[in-house]
Parts: sequence; structure tokens; C-alpha cells
Amino acid sequence: MTAGPAASAPAATRQAPGLRQTHTNDTAATGLVESVRLTQESDAIRPKSVRNVRHTQGIDHSPRSGRPRRRLCASYANRPASHRLGHRSRAGHCPARRPARRGFPKSGKIHRVTNINTSPNLANPRPPAQAFDVPLDAHLHTDLSPDSQVPLELYIAQAFERSIPEIAITDHLDFMPGAPAYEYADYGKREMIVRDAAERWAGKVTVRFGVELTYESRYGDTIRAYLATHSYDYVIGSVHAMSDGPYDRSRIASFAAGKSLAEAVAPYFAEVALAISSGLFDTIGHIDMCKRWLLPWFKASEYASIPEAYEPLLVALVETGVNLEVNASGLRHPTGETYPGPWVVRRFRELGGRRVTTGSDSHLPHTFAFGLEEACEILAAAGFDRLSLQRNMDRGDLVLPDRFHRTGGFVD
Repeated sequence: MTAGPAASAPAATRQAPGLRQTHTNDTAATGLVESVRLTQESDAIRPKSVRNVRHTQGIDHSPRSGRPRRRLCASYANRPASHRLGHRSRAGHCPARRPARRGFPKSGKIHRVTNINTSPNLANPRPPAQAFDVPLDAHLHTDLSPDSQVPLELYIAQAFERSIPEIAITDHLDFMPGAPAYEYADYGKREMIVRDAAERWAGKVTVRFGVELTYESRYGDTIRAYLATHSYDYVIGSVHAMSDGPYDRSRIASFAAGKSLAEAVAPYFAEVALAISSGLFDTIGHIDMCKRWLLPWFKASEYASIPEAYEPLLVALVETGVNLEVNASGLRHPTGETYPGPWVVRRFRELGGRRVTTGSDSHLPHTFAFGLEEACEILAAAGFDRLSLQRNMDRGDLVLPDRFHRTGGFVD
């Protein structure tokens, strides 16, 4: 990527130490970045308190009732009313409402997480933000996922502006009939869109054609057959809260009642263990995201009391060469920490873990690369000096920048 005069960064965005900024005369790229900035500025993505962006983004107040209402950002303003998120007819019907994202509560309650210091550098506490100059964002969802409406080009334009040289597009794919991402987007269409964009941006940003598969052991044979006939650059295997599982909104209260933390996480961790041992995936996504759904019953800080639940998973990752993902989405969730937390990453390194990756798990324009500075600091503090992408493949070009030396020495 060619270095040039420093581009003017959004006022609400933190500039990372040692930032190498770039700019471009490409009109299309500049226009895309400006549309992202309009969204960011209107929605104030860096408030003093870290917020759950899905519930607080674009909140306004009605002059009639004084109650919160959604304000459409500039990028959605020209859509027909029937295609806007949150639009309701007079009868209260919401014809274009997309499927609910996994793990969110049904109520419209606004969740806020305040006074979080996610940085391992305790002398310089700060709220998370969109990162600059990190090697990779390997977990991104576009409008080819049922729970995102972000055009692919918006992510690529931001990656170019933020000096992030490589991204992986990992739209959802479910195998349970009736699930949100079951046959949602045709493989050929997805491959064409991503690979065409990768060709257009060649030399500026490397764009990988990836996928996030929902792993359910009951569909293990189907998943294996699918991957044998469909080629991806990068494959994430993730366990999600499915509609007929114990972590679904309609079941989780009765499931968690009276259980210890170890008992509550057992079904999730059992599926994660099978996903690792399947040998199908480059990376296991958000290895302990169940702590988000179980938050009303167990705090994120309590998970350090059950290291024995994590140990088999980490050992399996080491033995199979599958990447451990430090998923930064937890920094914008009520959990307030990455999936997994720093202590798990340290333990993975102690056990001999070598391959790690990071992803923002973004579903919105202004959550691209969100929290990746903190994720990279967690990795550096644990002794990692580089990221990985494909399973069992060592690369020399995903090295963490020198500024991460301050968080804890690298281990050769």
C-alpha cells in the first residue's frame, strides 16, 4: 500500500500510535468513505460509554411522546419507506424487518456498558474504537448475510483508508432448514461479488472470499459434503444460538435456572469441541460467545473460575492447528470483553498455541475494525507477534505493528 499525505480522520475516531495513513484520488473510494463518515458522525460512534450499537445507533426522540425512535442515517435515507429498517405501517406491520440477530434480547431495551478499560495498557485507559493500521479484519458480514445491510465496497474503502491491508468477507451460512442464513444467498452470486471486488481493489486491499458456517454436529455430514464441493479462501466455524437449542430466547431462562456456570456452558462448549475436531475449519469463531446470552445469570468475569471447561478446547486447537479467533464484537456488547477474554488467550499461548486471528464481526458500517486495536494488544500481551488466516499455513505478512511491543514482549 502506498504511503501518502495524512488523510483527515473523522473527529470521533482515535488515531493509533505509529499510524501510517494514506489517501487516494479514487473518486469512488472517496465517496464510499464519505458515506461511512456521514453515518459515523450522525450516530456518534465513540460516546464516553461503550454502547450496544444495534440498540443505540441512530436513536432520536419523538416530539410527541418523548420516547426513543430511530433516525435513518444518510446511507439509508433514499430507500423506499417499505424497505427501511424499523419502518412500520399504520397498522404496526413491519414488512421489511430483517431476521433478529442471534443472541439479542427481544425487548427494545437499550443496553449500555460503561467505564470499560479493555486495553491491557492500564496506564492509558480508553474506550474501544475503529482501528487503524492493523494487519487484518477476518470476520465481516455484508448485505449477503440476513442480519447485515452493508455493501461490500464500504468495508473495502474503509480498509484502504485505515491502512488495513487485508480483509475476509465471511457472510453467514446455516444448515438448519428455516434458519436465517439457510439458502439465503446463492454461492455463485456471493463468489462473483467478492471476487470481482477483490480484482478491482487488487494492489490496495486484499479481499478474501470467506464464509462463517454455523456448526451443528447433527449436520456434520452435510457441512462436510458442502465444503467438499464449494471453494473458499477462508472458513470460520461458529456455534450460534439456534431456534431449537437451549440458548434460544424462548428457552434460555428455563435452561439456565438452577444451573452452575459449568453446567450452563456445557452444551455450547461440547459443540465447539466437535467443530474443532471435525477438521473442517480454518478458525473457530467467538469460542465462548455463550457468555453473551448467559449474561443475565453469569457475569463475564466469572468465566475465569471454570478454566477446566476451556482447557480441552484450547488443547484441541493446538493439536489441530486451527486458529483461535479473538473476536472483538464483545467490546460493543454488554459482556464488555472479547470472545474469548485475555486470560484464555494467555492460556492458549502457554499450551503451545501458535495460530491466532482477529475479527470485528462487523454487521454495520461503523463497526468495521471496531476493537481490533484492543484485540491485537491482547494477543501481543500473551506473546503473539503475528496473525494467521488459513489453517496450518504460516505467513510472514500478517505481523503486528511495532507499537504493540509496549503491551508485552513478543515470543519467538
